[in-house]
Amino acid sequence: MPPTYRHPNLWFLSDSQDFPSLEKLLDDLRSWDDAHKDHVVGYQYGYEADRRWWMQMRHPPADISRAILRDIPNTRFLFWVDSTADKVAFGSEEKS
Repeated sequence: MPPTYRHPNLWFLSDSQDFPSLEKLLDDLRSWDDAHKDHVVGYQYGYEADRRWWMQMRHPPADISRAILRDIPNTRFLFWVDSTADKVAFGSEEKS
């Protein structure tokens, strides 16, 4: 997104994926946040390309969300992608 294209009603959603770990995902999202300071940012995550590490978590949607909110307080939107929604545990549900 060109750095001059900004509007008060515009928010920036990252759909980055294919990271070797949660920490590498967070590094990328921090860069996204830095590039869009003073604007609303959000993130999509839970991609199949990252499944190798998020499937090791007890509750991937909640665990990743907490990590993002802890590290990137400017976050306003969090979305788990629909393509893997049936492959994760939400809340107290167990993985199938």
